[in-house]
Amino acid sequence: MNILIFRTDIQSPIGIQSVWEALQPLGIKSFSIDFSDFNHALSVVSEELITPQSISKALKGIGYCCEYLAKQIE
Repeated sequence: MNILIFRTDIQSPIGIQSVWEALQPLGIKSFSIDFSDFNHALSVVSEELITPQSISKALKGIGYCCEYLAKQIE
């Protein structure tokens, strides 16, 4: 399982459905956004190898910015 972590400009849970709809075609298993974190950290979980660029592009397509921070492998 791969976990990619991003800094985002997603400010609130409003619009989470559009985030899910943008990420789902990439093979994302699940995601979470830590709104209490200064970076509004987005954690994306997938079983497939997904590039950080594909996540950034998908979110940019719906009006959000994100910057890749780290990768965890479990």
